[in-house]
Amino acid sequence: MVHPIWSKKKLRPWVIYSAIAFTWLSGIVIHTPVVFETSAVIGGRCYAYAMYKNAIIRRAFVIWYVLSFYVIIVVIFIFCYGRIVATIRRQASIMAAHSGTGSSTAVGSHDACQATNCCHNAPMAEYEDDNVE
Repeated sequence: MVHPIWSKKKLRPWVIYSAIAFTWLSGIVIHTPVVFETSAVIGGRCYAYAMYKNAIIRRAFVIWYVLSFYVIIVVIFIFCYGRIVATIRRQASIMAAHSGTGSSTAVGSHDACQATNCCHNAPMAEYEDDNVE
């Protein structure tokens, strides 16, 4: 956690319950009109999300759905974890400067070794999988 003091001050039970309520209500509000508009009962079987008025509306819905529930979520995830990594690296470099031991070069050499190890072991893992009987 990057800001533990902030979360202890601001994260109250009402914030958690509000987030839960918002999640459920937004899901209902987003999907109810789509379900009613694109569903039909044919021959006693219910077809949900199947009866679009035309292909353009269906394509627009698919694009909107993928952007809203996949792409934006992944972008937020990458942004937040990038901020966490930047904060951790900044704190590590500050700690290294205070201790005078050069931990920042150790972190950099560790990253380089990990990258080399990853690239070196990838072909070996592929080779080993081919020989498994």
